[in-house]
Amino acid sequence: MGMRIVAQLFFLLPLLWVEGAWAVGVDCADFGYDLRFQAEVDALGATGCDRVRGYLYIRNSTDITNLDGLANLTSVGGPMGAGLSITNNDALTNLDGLRNITRVEGYLAIRDNDVLANLD
Repeated sequence: MGMRIVAQLFFLLPLLWVEGAWAVGVDCADFGYDLRFQAEVDALGATGCDRVRGYLYIRNSTDITNLDGLANLTSVGGPMGAGLSITNNDALTNLDGLRNITRVEGYLAIRDNDVLANLD
């Protein structure tokens, strides 16, 4: 039995090692987030999580100016009804804080952000 455990461990180690660092993702505590204030954006980022398993809404805000606090996020979405929506934000000038997101599962909506100049 001891050899079986060692063999399984050797099989799993390469899956956890990525570019010289342990690849350990941290799910955000809640299934989804509806952010309407800059303080909420910054607070989510301060948790250190990198995966929102459900929905991330950044919407209907005159307060959110940047998404820099979300720079740790690498993925959003999962089951039905999940995805990323950035809508109706009057002061949001860029999406730079989302630069590390490599996967959105579900829907993606970016609309009616009056001062958003580009999607870089």
